[in-house]
Amino acid sequence: MEVNFNLRDVRATAPTPVNIVIRYLGHRIVYPSLEKVHPANWNAKKQRAKELASFPEHRELNSRLATMEERVRTTFRKYLNDHNETTPSPSIFKDLLDAAFKRMPQTDAEELNLLEWKKTGDKARPYSYRGFLSKHINELSARHNDRTGQPIAKNTIRNYNSFRECLREFAEATGKRKTKIEFSEITLDYYFDFVNYLTNERELSPNSIGTHVKNLKATIRSAEERGITVNPAYKSRRFVTVETTTHAVYLTKAEVEELANLDLREDPRLKRARDLFLIGCRTGLRYSDFVKLKAEDFETGKIRIRTQKTKDVLFIPIHADVNRIRSEYSTENQLPELISNQKLNEALKDVCQLIPSLRKSISITVTKAGKEVTVKVPKWQQVSSHTARRTFATNCYLDKIPTRTIMRITGHKKEDDFFRYIRMTPEDDAKILEMHFNTETSALKVV
Repeated sequence: MEVNFNLRDVRATAPTPVNIVIRYLGHRIVYPSLEKVHPANWNAKKQRAKELASFPEHRELNSRLATMEERVRTTFRKYLNDHNETTPSPSIFKDLLDAAFKRMPQTDAEELNLLEWKKTGDKARPYSYRGFLSKHINELSARHNDRTGQPIAKNTIRNYNSFRECLREFAEATGKRKTKIEFSEITLDYYFDFVNYLTNERELSPNSIGTHVKNLKATIRSAEERGITVNPAYKSRRFVTVETTTHAVYLTKAEVEELANLDLREDPRLKRARDLFLIGCRTGLRYSDFVKLKAEDFETGKIRIRTQKTKDVLFIPIHADVNRIRSEYSTENQLPELISNQKLNEALKDVCQLIPSLRKSISITVTKAGKEVTVKVPKWQQVSSHTARRTFATNCYLDKIPTRTIMRITGHKKEDDFFRYIRMTPEDDAKILEMHFNTETSALKVV
């Protein structure tokens, strides 16, 4: 682990904050020292205040910085010793530093002591839920998904960290911060209060609330499996994980053609984004897969790829649009350069605004403070990198490609999940029925 001290603003004309910069295993944590110094009085090489007669406070400041560095190192070593040399996540380490530097209420610091989790065998001891939650989150990075055998996804860990933050804010908002949350206190009333807070105070969507409730139940279940006594209320049918169908769009075949025909040669950024999106529309691959396609994935005359999320090996016919796109790039893989998901989504919205049909308004239903509200937005606003995969699946279904064939590419295991995933509108259903009627009429005429 490296511990350094940097100025927040080296060009400041007044005293500027000194930050503690901590690095370990690829992590970088910037932690405030709460000290300030003028850049003219700072030795960047030594990372200490200059020993100047004009700055007599340098001795005390440097002494405090040395004490801080030692406290950081001691906190880190203690965690390693108590956890079989397992390093803490950045979020956990920041919490530990808050406790070490006494920057959190004492009750929170006491909860973090449960990270040590000494195995005394005393099951009568009251365990703090939030302390166990911190331990649970820290262990996730070393665990594997029980179903797939793959490491726990980073997004799952981010969701747990977000959940932990929501619990803290809930405790503050309800005046419970001075009291530890014991497992016995997580009753149905606690659940109702928490959901009410997330709905009316945080104004989260039902699916976001559902994710937090799911994480709450999962950690209680994990604690119970370890022999910790918990309140059985979490098993109640009223302790539910809320979930609703999200509003997501797909592009029709005509809209995909309009997108493919756009002349974007004068704007390489938009052209690259459009081409990557088209590859997704023509392969059904997730963003994490279509941006990482390599030349050797095309060697068999089909796309052969092992997907990142499920590790399934897929064989996908190469669409003419994909071949055309490959012919336009001179890179090693004959594919557009990698774009981050965020930048791709930003560029896609710029591209889609150029298509007249995507500038038309559509109605979507959003949930605010527990109430559903219908609003009108231009369709291009709803397009993201994931729209490509949904576009592929929906259009394949409309083209009467067997559902099981599509599911092999999209990775859906159950038809119910697949039909929730594709975005069939009432108009699409009517068109399918109309085609059936037309086919039936034609057959009768032949007879």
